[in-house]
Amino acid sequence: VQELQGGVTQEITANNVQLDADNIDYNEKSMDLIATGSPILTFPAQKVSIKADKIIYNTASNTLTVPDKVEIIKDGHSIFGENLNVNLNEENALLDNVETKASFMTVTSRKAEMNEDLITLYNGQMISKDSYIMNFHTKMVGGDRFRSMFVDEEDKTYIREEIGETPVTVKTKEIIIDAKKNTDTITLKKAQIHFGDFKLFTLPTIRMHTNKQQEY
Repeated sequence: VQELQGGVTQEITANNVQLDADNIDYNEKSMDLIATGSPILTFPAQKVSIKADKIIYNTASNTLTVPDKVEIIKDGHSIFGENLNVNLNEENALLDNVETKASFMTVTSRKAEMNEDLITLYNGQMISKDSYIMNFHTKMVGGDRFRSMFVDEEDKTYIREEIGETPVTVKTKEIIIDAKKNTDTITLKKAQIHFGDFKLFTLPTIRMHTNKQQEY
């Protein structure tokens, strides 16, 4: 029995980690806490949950290991993989054979590194099996008032502001130019989008409209 004296108050703090499982065993020799039976490990502050068949927490090193398949859920979005290793001291993680959905793309990767909100994928690809229309609008006009299609300087955005000096290039199998009196329509077939030395994705068709001076 402990007795506390002198202005004792109770402080309610948020749970750093919450573990729910059917079975929890402790190995005194290895100092491993082993959770089995549909274990779910939740980090309330980060809004992250980990689901697996087995979750191993080493109390000596403060590290977390999932040796088999694992599902990581953050804000309702799932990342699937294998062989999860989490260093709770440095708040980073490693994950193998990653698969997840990003927007309308399916992302797969041999390896992933997670550090806070940043996930870096290695040796992977992004695939979309569906078709999507991406609309990039200039200002609406009627008749031949092409000057109204020009975007004001304060309304413009530049890709360089987001990615720095790394070049973005487009390589295409076929270019079709439909020349009219005041405008040109340029169509690119099977266009590959590259970021520096890396190929990001391939678009079946890109169609662009411009005036003869290519001012918009």
